[in-house]
This record gives sequence, structure tokens and C-alpha cells, in this order.
Amino acid sequence: MVKSNDEVMGYYEKRLCLLMFLSSIPNTFITIQVLVTQFTPNHHCDTKEVFEFFKARNVSNASSYALNISIPMEENEFGEMSRSKCKQYNYTQLLAAGYHQDTFNVSIISCKSIHYEGPESSAVTEFDLVCDRAWLNPFFTSCVYIGMTLASFVAGSLSDRYGRKPVFLAFTFWSFISVFLQSFMVDEISYGVLCVLVGIGNLINYAVAAVMGSETISARHRTFVYFSLTMGYSVGYLLMSPLSYFFRDWRWFLRFSGLVGILYIPYIWLIDESPRWLLASGKSEKAQKVLDKIGTLNGRTPTALKDLNRSESDVPIGVWKTFVQIGREPILVSRFFIGCLAWGVISMVYFQIALNNNNLSGNRFLNLFYSSVVEIASAFMYYIFVSKWGRCFPFIITSVGLAFSIVATSLMIKWSSIFVIISTMIGKLMVATAWAVLYVHTLEVFPTKTRQSILFWLVVSSRVGGIIAPFIIHTGESGNVLTPAFVISGLLIVTTLLYTFLPETSNKSLPQTVEDAKSLEGVWKQYWMKITCSNVKAQKETYMEEYNKGGSLQHRHKLYCYIVIL
Repeated sequence: MVKSNDEVMGYYEKRLCLLMFLSSIPNTFITIQVLVTQFTPNHHCDTKEVFEFFKARNVSNASSYALNISIPMEENEFGEMSRSKCKQYNYTQLLAAGYHQDTFNVSIISCKSIHYEGPESSAVTEFDLVCDRAWLNPFFTSCVYIGMTLASFVAGSLSDRYGRKPVFLAFTFWSFISVFLQSFMVDEISYGVLCVLVGIGNLINYAVAAVMGSETISARHRTFVYFSLTMGYSVGYLLMSPLSYFFRDWRWFLRFSGLVGILYIPYIWLIDESPRWLLASGKSEKAQKVLDKIGTLNGRTPTALKDLNRSESDVPIGVWKTFVQIGREPILVSRFFIGCLAWGVISMVYFQIALNNNNLSGNRFLNLFYSSVVEIASAFMYYIFVSKWGRCFPFIITSVGLAFSIVATSLMIKWSSIFVIISTMIGKLMVATAWAVLYVHTLEVFPTKTRQSILFWLVVSSRVGGIIAPFIIHTGESGNVLTPAFVISGLLIVTTLLYTFLPETSNKSLPQTVEDAKSLEGVWKQYWMKITCSNVKAQKETYMEEYNKGGSLQHRHKLYCYIVIL
């Protein structure tokens, strides 16, 4: 039996998925670059002046002695006693008294200057983003996501107006150029501005690639399109550990991340415009050329334009007009709200876990490697779960598991550092899988006319979550870990409950019109129908007989339910 074109992936489709896979690898370098560029090493007040004082007097072990009498001990966020990072004894008083004065009678003041331990160089060490200026660290991280948010507002409209390919290429090379320029910034103001510009380019190409792939590859293989993007991002995550170990200087890490863009210049010729967008834009000849190329590379008859033809209701309307379209239908408004909430909460938790890697105990490079392995595992977990159990159930399971993981981590943080790492990695697995499910599911519950623009509104929601995440991490560093943990877990549970009102779309045709989208039933109703239908399974023959005789509508409905379940 010969399979149809929709049942097999030809050479062109496989090549496109490979290109999408490769394009998403560098996205990770920029998304979590702050683990390198804003790494905060162990630090304390500089004791060089005291050290020189003791050294001039031939005091043995001058370095340790200077440290002991200059830096007070205080309780850290884990309840342990350690040297203060931002306070010191007033060594002017100590030295004036011949350093024999009792330190308990010496006033404690803020650091005059900071000493950083280790070989790492980062924006934190160069611009002193610690102590009273520590708030600038999460602020600059949020600047990256502010840039992503600004770009998300316009990327959908640009993609619908000018095409998928030019927007994909523009934002891809914007990312590489801006991150390269960021390596030359000489003060915190210019660094913050470039953080915004870097954010504008990052991950927009990822979202456009998802749309471009879904429009080019048949609906049967939609899941594999997102799997390719997710796996590429995961491989980039895997490369972060050796790269961050090799590039201890943050400027050279950024330069490397920017120069990688040279490898993607061939994409100008390798990537084709979406034939569906070309047709919707009235460029029939160009659309047919792309279809002919696809047919030639696949070794089969090219798809005819008439088979791609879409009605006016199928043409995207742009980001800003999307609200008008969905605002007329309460059921679409509720789905939009649930989708935005899910994207925002899951994104916030994802970046909270990802960007908190350096604060975990143990070797930070190994922790980053563990996170990358979990990221790859989540890509396979997503593909298996979605293929076998649909969309809703995998999201519900992973988000509930994530909520328990966050609470468990916060309760055990003072008791077992190993358990904290394990629990964090479990949470990373859950949140990465949940986010991958969101990418494929939330777009399938809206009509085609709004689907592509809806994606960028959902991306905006995720960027808001990314903006909030660094400040949650900053709150945790101050020692208050339980409050944000319970708040986030509560948000996850609420989001999960609301998510059950979304319809299950696995193995269903994408809704083309508003009426098609409205006809999709929520997962609770679908499960209730399955339970109702299963109760009549034992009476199959009776209902079949009634159906053949033209029996009651109720019996016809029950028989239909039985057939659907099978």
C-alpha cells in the first residue's frame, strides 16, 4: 500500500527540520548568557590595606590575619555562619589602635571596595554589581526579557506583512550582531542598553521558525517540527557547560556567541519562504516555485496551488487585530486568558530554575551539565507524551509535579544540598516538558486566521514571566525561599485547574474558522463523554440492534460514543 504525502516526510521536510534544529542551538547561548556574563563569584570587602599594614610589620600569616580582623561573621541564606560579603570592620579604628583593639568595640561599615575570588571575569566583577548595587544584576537580566517583549509585540505583524523568511533571518542575525557588540561595552549604562537590544533579537527567530515549519510540513508531523526546535535548544544547553568553562572572560564568551552567526549566512539561500504565506499574500508564482522545489527534492509530483488554496478567513490578520477577532467570542477570550497565564507562569518558573544554576551548591559547571541533560530528556519526554497521551494530560501531570518539586526544594534547602540539586533537576524536567507542550497545544485551539498572531501574544506573556524571574531569584538569595515557593506553586495549581478547560486537540484537524474553534470541547467534557460511553460498552450488541432498527436517538448517541472510544 502506497502512503500518501501526508504520511511520510520527504527529503525537503527532513532538511527543513534539520535547519530548524541547527538554528535554535545558539538561542540558548543568549537566553541564559547571564550565567556567564553576570556570574557573581564569592566576594568580600577588600582587605588589601590591612594586609599591607601587617606585611610591613612582618606579621606572620598577614593575609589570614587581615581577613579575620577585617570581615565580620554573619548568617547566610542557608542558616550557616560565613564571612560577610558586604560589611567590614572599620579598620581605620583598628589600625589607629595598633590592631589590638577588640573587634566587638569596632563599628561595622559597608565595603569601601570589593575583592572577588576566582579567575572569572563578568559584568558583575567589572561594574561591581553586588551589595548596594546588587539590584542591578536582576535588573539587567530582566532587560534582556524586556527586549524580547518589545520584539514580540511587532514580530507577529512583521511576519504576517513581510513574510516568515525575512523576519526569521533579520532577527537571527540581529541576535548575533547585538551580542557581539555587547562584549565591547565599558560601563553599566551601555551594558544595560545592549541587554535590551540583545533581547530584541533572541528567540523571535525560534517562534517564527515554529510558524514557518507548521505551515510547510503536513499536520501529521507537526509534533516533530516542535521537537526539532526543542532538541536544538537542548543541544545548545548542553554546549553551554564546556563553553562557560573554557571562556572564563565574559567578553570573549559574548564574542564567540556573536561570531557563531557566520555559520548561519548560508540560511539566506537554504531557507524558503512559506508557500502558504506567499499564496495568502497574492504571490502565486513564487508559491508555485517553492512547491516545485519541494516536489523536486522529494522526488514526487509537486503540490498544486489549488491544494494549498485558503479562503479569506484563513489569512492571518496581524497581532493588533487579533484582539478584535477573539474579543467577539467569550470562549476564545477565556482560552486566550488561560494560554497567556500558562505561558507566563511556566516561563517564569523555567527561567527561575535555569538562571538560578549558579546559586546551587556544588560545581556550577557540572550543575549546568546536569541541567542540559535534563533539557534533552525533556525534549524526548515531550515527544513521547504528546504522541501517546495528547496535549492536556502531559501538561497537567508535569505542572503538578513541578509544583511539588518547588515546595520540596524550598523545604529541604537547609537540610540537604544533594536533595536540592536532585529536586531542582526534576523540576527542570517538568517545566521544560510543560513548556514544549504549550508551544504545540495552545496554538491548536484557535482558528487559523488568528493562530500565528496569537503565538506572539503568548510569547509576550512568557517574556513577562522572564522579566519577573530574576527578581524572584534575588528574593531567594536574601534568605526568603518559602514565600515565593508557595506562591509559585499556588499559581501552578490554579493554572493547571484552568488548563483543564482547554480542549484536547491530539489527532484532530486544526480549526480553520471561529465556528470550528468554538466546537472544540474542553477536556473535562471529553473525559466525561468517555466515562459515559464506557458504561454502555457491555451493551454493544443491544445498541447495534436498536441502531439497525432505527432506534431512539439516545441509543444512537450511545452507540456513537462506543465507536469513538474504540
